[in-house]
Amino acid sequence: MSNILVGALKFLFKETRKQLISIFYRGSLESSICFTRERGYVLDCDMDLRYVHLVKDVADFLPQSVSMFERLGLVPVVAYGGHCVNIHIGVINFIREKYPDVVANLVVGEVSVDKSIFKFNQAKFLEYINGNGSEISDFHAWINIDSDFIIDCTFGTYINTRLTEPCEETQVESSYGGVIYGVPSDLKIMKIEGLKSFTPSNYSRIIYTPVVVGVGALMAVAPRYQS
Repeated sequence: MSNILVGALKFLFKETRKQLISIFYRGSLESSICFTRERGYVLDCDMDLRYVHLVKDVADFLPQSVSMFERLGLVPVVAYGGHCVNIHIGVINFIREKYPDVVANLVVGEVSVDKSIFKFNQAKFLEYINGNGSEISDFHAWINIDSDFIIDCTFGTYINTRLTEPCEETQVESSYGGVIYGVPSDLKIMKIEGLKSFTPSNYSRIIYTPVVVGVGALMAVAPRYQS
């Protein structure tokens, strides 16, 4: 066998071995990722996955609020969609208790979907704290985690019960809109188990504009919720 052929075979063997090592590593890595996720651990590249587990816990917690509205003699789905403040104060307390390491804040601001629904800004906030507030809250409240992860438990239901034409087939007007969550550019919805649900078709177009942050600021403009 000539030296050239021997050299070619050695080179081919070397390159094949490199490829096999890479293939083996990639296969092992994929297997280890699956193994890790199956046991409930979060990968460094899956930051949002940890929040999805949190959102699921929040969704499981929410039916308690529905029971409260029933006891008050209200239409639960309508009341739920219109009580963003009460609902989210309960949610942020739940998060603080169950996820003490998570940085969560209640946010008050403006929200729009195709058009502005609640027009609120810093100037209006200053008017409110000076005693010139409205009888009805014309702002929205939601939860923010870390830098820009949104959890909104009520606006989907608000869309269904107040902004959507009633439909006999879907019964959208009596359906909960789920929990809106995710970063502002990639919002998702998680249904609330055990409640009749309908996913608003326009939820991905929702735009959130924060104005003030924290329960203290909220109480300054919505004192009636202190009771």
